[in-house]
Amino acid sequence: TPSPAPEEPRETPSPAPEEPRETPSPAPEEPRETPTPAPQPSPTPEPEPITPAPNIVLANRFSGHSEAVETVAIAGSEIIATGSRDQRIKLWDASNGELLRPLDGHKGWIWSLAIAPDDRTLASASADGRIKLWNLQSKQLQNTLYGHRDQVHSVAFSPDGTRLASGSGGVIKENAIKIWDVSTGEELRSLKGHGGTVLALAYHPNGQAIASGSADNTIKIWDANTGEERQTLTGSSSYIRSLTYTFDGETLVSSSYTRVNVWDAASGSLTDTLEGHQGEVTAIAVSPDSTTIASASRDRTVKLWDVQTGELISTLSAENPLRSVAFGEDGNTVVAGSDRGTIIVWQLQ
Repeated sequence: TPSPAPEEPRETPSPAPEEPRETPSPAPEEPRETPTPAPQPSPTPEPEPITPAPNIVLANRFSGHSEAVETVAIAGSEIIATGSRDQRIKLWDASNGELLRPLDGHKGWIWSLAIAPDDRTLASASADGRIKLWNLQSKQLQNTLYGHRDQVHSVAFSPDGTRLASGSGGVIKENAIKIWDVSTGEELRSLKGHGGTVLALAYHPNGQAIASGSADNTIKIWDANTGEERQTLTGSSSYIRSLTYTFDGETLVSSSYTRVNVWDAASGSLTDTLEGHQGEVTAIAVSPDSTTIASASRDRTVKLWDVQTGELISTLSAENPLRSVAFGEDGNTVVAGSDRGTIIVWQLQ
C-alpha cells in the first residue's frame, strides 16, 4: 500500500507582538538632608609625608580612634580632647600624647566638642541627639541634656561659661539652636530660622551675640539674650561647616567648601576670601592673639593665614585627610584630627 503523500507543512503564524508595557519607575524618595551636602572634592592627592614648615616642628602624632576624628578641643595646656565617628571621646595628655581616659556614653558619632572658659567642663554633641557635660577634673559625666529631636552637630559655650548653645539637623530637619543653662541643664530657649542643619556655632567674645553656620549656605547672627535674629550673611557659595570669632571680636571667620571667608563682625560684610585648599575645608580655628587663622582640609593640609592681610603664612602637610583643628592656649600649638583616627600636634617656633 503506497504511503500517503506527506502533508504540506503549515506555517504557524507568529503571535502578534504584545504592546510593550511601560513599567512605571518607583516614585523618587524624598531627599534626605545630610550634614555635608556639597559635592565631594576632586580626588585627594596621594599621601605625602608630614612636612612641617621651617618655623614649625612636628611635636607628636598618635592614634587611638578607630574612625575619623571629627572634633578636637584643648583645655589649657594640659588636655587634648577628641571626638570621633567611633562614638567615643578621648582625653589625652597634651605633653606626650598618652591616653588619660576614654569618655563613653554616646550612641552616635561625636560631631562637636567645646571646652568651658574655665577649662573645667567639656560639652559633647552627638548624632544620638544628646549633649553631655563632662567634668574635666574628675573626668566623669556631669549631666546629659535632652531636648533635641535630631542629630546635634555643634556646641559652643558663652564667654562666661554659664550658657551653652547647641545646633541640630540632618535627619528630621529640626534645624534648631537651643540655649541651655549650664549649671541646671535647663533649656532656656529654642531658635529657628535656618533652612538646613546647624553645623557650626560661636559666641561673640562680648557674649551678646551668637553666630550660626548652616547647610543652607547662610550665617545668622542672633541676640544671645533675647534669641531674636539680628542679621543673615549670604555671601557664602557653599554650606558653613565651621566658623569662629577672633578673640578681639572684630572678625568672624567661616568655611565655604574649599574657601575660607573673612567677615567684618560689626557690619557683617565679607572682607576677604582665602583660597588655596584643593579639598573641602572641614574646620577652622583662630589663635588666641587673633592674628592667625588655621584651616584644616581634606586635601591633607592645615593652612595658616594672616587675619589682617589674608596672606598664607604656612602649609602643614599630613598623611591623611583632616577633619578638625584647634589652637592651644599659648597660640603656639596646633592640633589636627584625621580621617584615619590619628591626632597630629605641631609646635610653632
